[in-house]
Amino acid sequence: MGTDESGLEKQIEALERSLRTLERRVNRLEKEEALPEPKPVPSAEPVSPPGPLEPEPTPPITVEPAEPIAPAPPRTYELDLEQLLGGRLLAWAGGVAIVLGAVFFVTMAIHRGWIGEGMRVLLAFLCSTALLGAGVWLHERQGRTQTAKIMVAAAIAALYASLTAATALYDLVTPVEGFLIAGLVGAVASAIAVHWKSVQIAGIGIVGALLAPVLVDAGTSIAALVFMALALMSAIAVVIWERWPWLATLVYFVSLPQLLLWVHDSYDHHLHRTLAVLLGFWLLYMLAAIGYDLRVASERLRVPSAMLAFSNVVVTSGVGYGILKSQVSGNAATTWVLVMAALHVVLGFAIAWRRSSAKEIALLAAAIGIGLSAIGLALALDGPALVSCWAVEAALLAWLARRTGSARAAAAAIGFLVLAGVRALDYERIRIDHHVTGTKVDTTALVALLVVAVAAVVVARLFPRRLSEAALSRFDAVSSVPLERLREAATPILDAAAIAFVAVALDMLFSGWKLPVAWVVLASALALISRKLESPTYSPASALLLIPASLHILFFDVPPRVALNRGLDHVGLQFVALLFVVAGWIVVARSLRVPGLDEKEENAVRAQVTVAAAIAALYLGSALIVTIAPSGETGGTQIGQMLLSIFWALCGFGALAYGLLRRNGWARAGGLCLLVLAAAKVFLYDLASLDQMARVLSLLGLGLLLLAATFLYQRLAGSGDRQAKERK
Repeated sequence: MGTDESGLEKQIEALERSLRTLERRVNRLEKEEALPEPKPVPSAEPVSPPGPLEPEPTPPITVEPAEPIAPAPPRTYELDLEQLLGGRLLAWAGGVAIVLGAVFFVTMAIHRGWIGEGMRVLLAFLCSTALLGAGVWLHERQGRTQTAKIMVAAAIAALYASLTAATALYDLVTPVEGFLIAGLVGAVASAIAVHWKSVQIAGIGIVGALLAPVLVDAGTSIAALVFMALALMSAIAVVIWERWPWLATLVYFVSLPQLLLWVHDSYDHHLHRTLAVLLGFWLLYMLAAIGYDLRVASERLRVPSAMLAFSNVVVTSGVGYGILKSQVSGNAATTWVLVMAALHVVLGFAIAWRRSSAKEIALLAAAIGIGLSAIGLALALDGPALVSCWAVEAALLAWLARRTGSARAAAAAIGFLVLAGVRALDYERIRIDHHVTGTKVDTTALVALLVVAVAAVVVARLFPRRLSEAALSRFDAVSSVPLERLREAATPILDAAAIAFVAVALDMLFSGWKLPVAWVVLASALALISRKLESPTYSPASALLLIPASLHILFFDVPPRVALNRGLDHVGLQFVALLFVVAGWIVVARSLRVPGLDEKEENAVRAQVTVAAAIAALYLGSALIVTIAPSGETGGTQIGQMLLSIFWALCGFGALAYGLLRRNGWARAGGLCLLVLAAAKVFLYDLASLDQMARVLSLLGLGLLLLAATFLYQRLAGSGDRQAKERK
């Protein structure tokens, strides 16, 4: 048995050494570092156990150390000046020189009259076509060299310049024939640029074609504009097929000045044609901006595309607005802006309908349309109608953000809501006129405030629960913040804004004692709604709303200097107002829910609101006692003041007794404060102002109640202390 045990121990030691070797191997592979060769494992001959139940010996495992992996040498880039000059720059310079030479030759021939007009144009066409053919042959037969691409690009630009001169300057070719030839040249240029994937042809050929009307001094004729439009279509075809955003931006800034110059010279005589041309070029520029993204159904929208689309709509809307305002009227100009807004909104919904994956492109078009509509509505409407439209747009954008998970749509909804709110609050003059002069309040202003309040509630409920994957991948700062927390922060703010707008609307609608009553009704409704809806704002807002209502009662409707001295002037109305305030505090105290607080803290807040309700009830009872008390022999309110002192003392005694019996600290503190207030009134006011009998009754009543309160406090407070000690 001793031999078997020693053999088993050797096997275990061999396994442990093998495991240590494997562990070193794994660590070395993880760190990608070469470790020294492990020590050789001493050989041990295991002894076979006699029984079949014993474990068979395991030979030791040896692992060869891995050779360290040498890091790849860094790539080095060397600038070959000779290759740069000979392979690229000289070819570009040659192509530009050929284009300028052809253009200047045509221009010089015009001014000096060397050859006839027909011969000039024919030579230009022949040379341009020969250069195009030579470039194509060189590219297809001799290899794809830069020289061949530059030759083709220069030939295309020269063909456009020759065609423009033949049509716009010399009238050698009819406009219809010129359009067909220009379209053919543009199609050839686009096909070659896409097939060869050549930026040279796109850069020199197409941009040169766009500049052809300017270079040959074709002026602002309709033929020159059509040639420029055909060249623009050719460029757009290349942009849509190839991802060359620089080309879209370049052709936009090259062609836009020509378009604006033509509009400036044409809108006085051909207004409708000018507007139609503006719409046509708006569509072309929009295709240049988002055409490639639509073709590949890109989920992300590139920044150059968004900037180009935005610039396009600003130019088109602004130019059309200025033309119509100067030629027709301001209403027609505003209609143009609204039509452009509608076109963008329709375009956005059409893209979303046909290309469900291109959400950002659809959102861009819709956002531009909604922004334009805001400007158009601001031009067309004023005051409450504008506020209502902006509020509705905020709600629509919030719904769009909820459906698409777009952070931009959510931010735009908040922005429109802020605009509507700021504009809706600009009715201070209306409210002052209503309160001071008694003029009738503007109903539309009231409706605007209520619409903003409803829109704030809707936007709070439609705030997106999550962002789209594209938004999360693009906006790292947004993706790092939990959207649920943003929603939790935005909802109470928007709800509070809605409540504030409703309160302001009530301020515009009511005056006098009716206003605090309306606020109390609103606060009570919010307290009851908060028990049904999970809103962290309604219940606290109901308590906060009662504060201005109570202050309005105290300072304007039933001031203490009048109510506690002479009583209520209008018993029925003022009593109803005070009764509503008391009832409102009671409803809020019973229904108050404060999110984020535990039960003990919430009970403490509810106790404070209950104290406010008790103070309101005490004020109501005090004013009613002074009002209904009969006058004494000397007149005035002698009996009323005596009864008021006794009433305060009784209420203080009752609150103290309740607090002692129910062990309520707030009630005990309130009772003691009220007793002190009653004593101060008797000694400071009643002794100096009341007649002898009223003074005696006040003193006797106060004295008896104070003695009873002291006895009750000593008995109940002492028994409570003893019970607390016994429990310990």
